[in-house]
Amino acid sequence: MEHVQARLSAQHHVASGDDLRALGLSRTQVRRLITDGVLVRIRKDCFVSGEVWRGAAPWQRHDLRARAVATKLCGPGRPYVLSHHSGLGVRRIGTYGVDDKVHLTRTDGQRGRSDGVVHVHPPVSPRWVIVPEDPASREPPVVDPALACLQVAGSMGLVAGLVSADIALREKATTIEQLQQAGREGSFGHGAPAVRTVVEHATGLSGSAGETRARWIMLEAGLPVPELQATICDEYGELVGFVDFLLREAWTVVEFDGALKYGSSLDLMAEKWREDRLRALGYEVVRITWGELDHPERVVAKVRAAMARGVARHAFPA
Repeated sequence: MEHVQARLSAQHHVASGDDLRALGLSRTQVRRLITDGVLVRIRKDCFVSGEVWRGAAPWQRHDLRARAVATKLCGPGRPYVLSHHSGLGVRRIGTYGVDDKVHLTRTDGQRGRSDGVVHVHPPVSPRWVIVPEDPASREPPVVDPALACLQVAGSMGLVAGLVSADIALREKATTIEQLQQAGREGSFGHGAPAVRTVVEHATGLSGSAGETRARWIMLEAGLPVPELQATICDEYGELVGFVDFLLREAWTVVEFDGALKYGSSLDLMAEKWREDRLRALGYEVVRITWGELDHPERVVAKVRAAMARGVARHAFPA
């Protein structure tokens, strides 16, 4: 038991059937470990630590699922690499609006079979594959983040791809130039229009998936292109704060109200003080919540109403 846990801990909490057999475990013993909850079987010969799996959030489970499959199918001498959001997940690049399947791409030009756990995609050039320099790290080979983000756009939709591309840019996991090159060299089929839109609009300035979604709602509705992470100062040049979106001509600030912004009551007080100062300077302030993003028409109506008030106030000052 202890040697199984040690092996799991050394391998990002996953193991293949070969790993377990190397520890001297029989099939009967492996089945017992599954029954006892020590292991969770993802698919044939792919296992995750039961303790870690039960305590994992949904996005963490995808990472574990991908790593478990990779222990069996990816690595030296094997033709598969993690791609799409599976490749992004193991590199800690956030995703949104994706499925739970493990996505793989072949590098040998051959076709692969998909099943209920794994989706195998057409091959990519080896130049778009990142292979870990240190085999002892047990990190799987993955598709380059630039191409993986666009794979997500092509397969899962524009917003899903834009969220990951924004995150990858913000975390410096890729660059605009690499996204453009991946867009030129990749093959995306019916997803090509979504890919082109992601390449055009991706930016490293969005602070979260929620900000990316809010920005796309505004752009899709034909609202003015906002300034992102804009700096606002008072009449004396003193910094009032950075805002998520600034519609400068309409004197309107749009903030995505993510819960993670407020770690304490002091954070809430500081945010209220900042908002009061923005309003005193003549700005309308609109707050968008995660739940409202599922109702784009409400978001657009709130922003348009604030813009109208801002324009009216400055056209006809009190």
